[in-house]
Amino acid sequence: MSADTEEIDLFEEYEKMPIELKAIIDKYNRNGDELDYIELESMLLETESIGYTFEYSLDAVVYELREMTDEELKLFAEKKLFVLVEGKRG
Repeated sequence: MSADTEEIDLFEEYEKMPIELKAIIDKYNRNGDELDYIELESMLLETESIGYTFEYSLDAVVYELREMTDEELKLFAEKKLFVLVEGKRG
């Protein structure tokens, strides 16, 4: 994502989401139920695994669904590698 690209919240622009992202969002939006923090973290992990991220508030309201920046992608890859390495040690 370039710095001059205007960011949109894909939660507000469902029709602009890639199919793979829609599938993740739909999976967690079943019946319109509110998500708890564990479900939010699971949804965040799945969206990050395909290059997207979002924020959520203390009252579990999601917002700012967008493509990850290059820096965020790098950090996600490092975190994933760390978990894999630590898992093999333990």
